[in-house]
Amino acid sequence: NIRVGVFVGGWDDYRAFFVWGRALLVFVFIAGAVERPEFIRQNALLPLAWQGLGTPAYSRLLAGDHHFSVIDHLADAGSSLCDAACAPSLAPES
Repeated sequence: NIRVGVFVGGWDDYRAFFVWGRALLVFVFIAGAVERPEFIRQNALLPLAWQGLGTPAYSRLLAGDHHFSVIDHLADAGSSLCDAACAPSLAPES
């Protein structure tokens, strides 16, 4: 992570993130509903792993989308995907 510049803090900062940061994060795992079954299965399992670590997380499938078209929704600030990213507990189902 230091090499690619994702995280440059010391171990104490890193550990603090995982102790305190998880309480501040909500993970939203989004996939298109026209993905392969294995991709959809893995997208459903990811939030379970994070929930087991005490982090709020959930997954959503977007009808008619695949992993390339899901990104297109981020260009529309009013899309349900942007709502999910900004306030996941308030985001409408799409």
